[in-house]
Amino acid sequence: MNIGNRIRQARVAAGLSVRDVAKTVGVSRNAIYRYERGEIMPRASVLVGLAGAFGVDIEFFFRRTQVELCASAYRKRSRLGKKQQESIEARITSSLETYLSVEDLFPERIGAEFHVDLGAIKSVSDAESAADRLRDLWDLGSDPIDSVIFALEEHGVKVVVLDRVEGFDGFSCYANHTIPVIAIPAGMAGDRQRFTLAHELGHLVLYGSDQRDIEKAAHRFAGAFLAPAKVVIGELGEKRSRLDLTELRILKQTYGMSMQAWVRRAYDLGIISGSYYKALCRTFGSRGWRKEEPGQPLPEEKPVRMLLLVHRAVAEGLLTPTAAEEILEHKRMSEVEIDEEALAMRAAEAAALYRSSDEVTEWTRLDQEEFLEYDQMDAD
Repeated sequence: MNIGNRIRQARVAAGLSVRDVAKTVGVSRNAIYRYERGEIMPRASVLVGLAGAFGVDIEFFFRRTQVELCASAYRKRSRLGKKQQESIEARITSSLETYLSVEDLFPERIGAEFHVDLGAIKSVSDAESAADRLRDLWDLGSDPIDSVIFALEEHGVKVVVLDRVEGFDGFSCYANHTIPVIAIPAGMAGDRQRFTLAHELGHLVLYGSDQRDIEKAAHRFAGAFLAPAKVVIGELGEKRSRLDLTELRILKQTYGMSMQAWVRRAYDLGIISGSYYKALCRTFGSRGWRKEEPGQPLPEEKPVRMLLLVHRAVAEGLLTPTAAEEILEHKRMSEVEIDEEALAMRAAEAAALYRSSDEVTEWTRLDQEEFLEYDQMDAD
């Protein structure tokens, strides 16, 4: 990739127009166009100005690692405008290039390769068995997944967290045709984040159906990946006429999956009837629990693999501490948060919350008019 392409990549990632950049840097719009087309080379002082305008280091323009996102499927289902999509994809590309350049510092191959073929699905319900097969393939058993991000990173998926953009919920594609990538916005509630990650994983591994069915299948896959059918039946029973609010709160804390998703799992598996599911949706929605469920929110998960690689590279003399801090976006390495302890303490905190909180331990039965409609899928 030449410097002109890098200039365009950085501009698009920053969400800036050619006019904006020209005004900030003090050159003509035609000059910016010619820089991006590779017709002329910007002077050193202009490069400094461009780096400042884009919020990147000068070294960015000379980066060797190249990433191409195969994101056509994502674009088809995205609700964002073209400019926003391009900005997000450029930011993901930049983050991945940094990630891969750190991996390339090591002489041996770092991390697992992603080899997953679960077979084509013929119906939405096939996503259920696909999720079971992946849990078996990854030796996840049927216990709650402590960290979805850790499971993804351990099996070769690159997870990128971006600053929040209105309308952006998640992204998945293959980079350079072989590298699985999932990007999510920062600041999501833990249960929603985990479901989004599992949903995007579904888009990476499911194939064989039309676009509308694939979207529904990705939802079904996400629920089954976080809470397999035998687990849901074991927790709720094979048939229920009613569900209890506190029961769902405890399950949310234990499995890291929202109460809404638990209800949808109960409906999908035939534990509750369609009429009961629909009837319970109305009042729950009117209480404002569609956006914020009652009870203690789950902590947000954070990727740690690249952080660990950067620390390892410094320890092995492959990176200077200064270079490492630049890679970690100028944060002091000692100040970067790692939530390993939070992950380890999740179950204990949930149990303590249940024992000590009057709000959580007050048992509430949900009647016919009191439940939340699952926002993203209609009951068929």
